[in-house]
Amino acid sequence: MLSLHTRRQLRTFLGFNLQHQTKDTCGQQRLHRIGLYMRKRRAVVIDDEEIIVDLFKNFFYTRKYEVLSYTTPVVCSIRDEKGNLCNTDYPCADVIITDFKMPHMNGLELLQEQSRHGCKLKRENKAVMSGYLDEESHRKIKQLKYAFFQK
Repeated sequence: MLSLHTRRQLRTFLGFNLQHQTKDTCGQQRLHRIGLYMRKRRAVVIDDEEIIVDLFKNFFYTRKYEVLSYTTPVVCSIRDEKGNLCNTDYPCADVIITDFKMPHMNGLELLQEQSRHGCKLKRENKAVMSGYLDEESHRKIKQLKYAFFQK
């Protein structure tokens, strides 16, 4: 199970950054309008540890999110991986959370690569998590305005 501290951080992150996603008058989650189509709220979780991915999937499923999860770095989880630029007008996800330390690419490099490919999701809705992070990396995450979660 995610630690109490991590769950609180996630709730705060989701509450402040995803305020446009509201409940209807009956208290039911509704599909929100993105451009000309409708979809459920979507979270992308990237971590090389399967157990962490499962914990985050459970956290988001209980909040009625569609969850796309990966155990290897994926620059674009919706489009093809041929290096094409994003050709959508709207974000394909509502939140992206990635581990910092992964094989082949760290989480900060992954988020920066997404930006270079034209990812439409606001930086404030992207987060990096780590059990240990050096001061320089932590400073750079804050400077780039990504959220950070301690594992």
